[in-house]
Amino acid sequence: MKKLSIGLRLTLWYLVIFLLAGVIFGVGMWLIRRQNLFDIADIAREGQASDLKRFLEARKDNELLERCRVSVVGQARARV
Repeated sequence: MKKLSIGLRLTLWYLVIFLLAGVIFGVGMWLIRRQNLFDIADIAREGQASDLKRFLEARKDNELLERCRVSVVGQARARV
């Protein structure tokens, strides 16, 4: 069996190292981006929930709050 030339062997080594580094970098960036998107969604959802809570607490009459509660409970029971 004939040995590969030193230039071809070095080229293959560099190719393998480059591909491995690219895969590691890509997976790392994907994981970081995924976590970042989850954090952004959580912050937005918490902000919306606190805004809704403040709005409902600011209402003088609890009629709207009670209607929302009945609606949510009714929808939850309908799903079961």
